[in-house]
Amino acid sequence: MYELRRVFWIIGGRSLEMKTIRSCIRCQRMNAKPMQQFMGSLPRARLEAYHPLFTFTGVGLFGPLTVKWGCRTAKRWGRLFTCLTTCAVYLEVTPSLVTDDFIMVLCQFISKRGPPKEIWSDRGTNFVGANRELKGAIAHWETIERQLQQKGIKWIFQPPAAPHMSGVWERLDYEETPLKCRWRWPSQ
Repeated sequence: MYELRRVFWIIGGRSLEMKTIRSCIRCQRMNAKPMQQFMGSLPRARLEAYHPLFTFTGVGLFGPLTVKWGCRTAKRWGRLFTCLTTCAVYLEVTPSLVTDDFIMVLCQFISKRGPPKEIWSDRGTNFVGANRELKGAIAHWETIERQLQQKGIKWIFQPPAAPHMSGVWERLDYEETPLKCRWRWPSQ
């Protein structure tokens, strides 16, 4: 506009200039403001301070791991318990994906680290089955259910098809490729 006004005075030149700049793709790219990404609010469990470790716990599963057991190899899976506040990690090895094995690992975790207030997990069938068994009236697990209810443990499932909501413990999992390690069962 400055160069044009040195020679000519165009009536309505300013609006013509703005119209030209708005229609120019190169000018739009050069003058564009950067976009701001909005972050969702963090859950209350991630922001709680002054609580013991694993008060708010996320549970994940990784594997299979190929382990050497005597002269043969076997598949094992890892259970990952993550403190949602501090991202501390507790690992356990389970022999299968059965609900009973998860309940056994959960009881070991509670006996070693104390009872959590909330357990967060995705909707894996073994997690849903463990929750159903712990809440159900199964005679063998009634004592465990009573203990969980007395200790006030709340189980929170992530919505289906929402892997972004369990990123705290999922980013700590191994890749889905089987890992080979030399791990032996303790001698009995």
